[in-house]
Amino acid sequence: MADTPEVVKKVEHKNIHAALSAFQGELTPIEQSAHVNFKTKAGDTVDFRYAPLGETMKTIYPILARHGLAVRHELTESSIEAILTHETTEQREVDFKDSTSTPDTTNTKTSKVLLETNCLRSGKLAIDTKKVEMKEVGAQITYARRYTLGLVLGLATEEDKDAELFEESRKNVEEFAFKQAKDTIEKAKGDKLSEQVKFLEKELALATALEAGEGTKAPSLGLKASQYQSLLTIAKAKVGKKDDAPIVVGGAGGSQEGAGGGGGGSGEPKEGVIPTAQ
Repeated sequence: MADTPEVVKKVEHKNIHAALSAFQGELTPIEQSAHVNFKTKAGDTVDFRYAPLGETMKTIYPILARHGLAVRHELTESSIEAILTHETTEQREVDFKDSTSTPDTTNTKTSKVLLETNCLRSGKLAIDTKKVEMKEVGAQITYARRYTLGLVLGLATEEDKDAELFEESRKNVEEFAFKQAKDTIEKAKGDKLSEQVKFLEKELALATALEAGEGTKAPSLGLKASQYQSLLTIAKAKVGKKDDAPIVVGGAGGSQEGAGGGGGGSGEPKEGVIPTAQ
């Protein structure tokens, strides 16, 4: 004889928002046991882990039921939407004004109406059900159900790659900005080189203060203090040398930092002497 399903002890809530908050408070992390890795037609690699729809439902159904919540999906030919409902509806009275007009007068009547707040929607996610292969349609529907379910309940069902992609993008921009600045210094002569030394000194001070938690303004090139120090070392080593003389520097804190002194020139450094990354 099959085991009798355990009866869920329900908790009453004033409205759907209170019930959803309680649901999220009880929810434990859902294991992202499935893995996707493939190349797109454009040649990009798609690689991430996610929690399958079945595993997600198995985890959330008992908790939803405990707090009087139920979730369903509405499917049309072009979209899927997840709808969360709550069995104990809150009814609020609001004033409703109804005006009727005649050529001579306008009569306004105020009455009380009840508003029920027991439903939340994820928003519609577009799908294409006109695909020739039914397998493709089914894959779209499964993905859309999982995605909209996560939206309406606040679930994290996919591995978060955004931070990783942002960091990779930031590093690429940083490397490009450093290379552009270094190239500009190597091509600079005379007063332009002196202006760049002053500009880099100002940028280095901003970056150093920011990294120490004391600054409030970021340097315009967005580089690290060590990178500004390296550029400044190169620029100072070149000041006073002939244009065809080789530049020899140590690292970011190389011994050539003081070569040629502070580099002549007068006045405030010009913003943007070294081009920023585009």
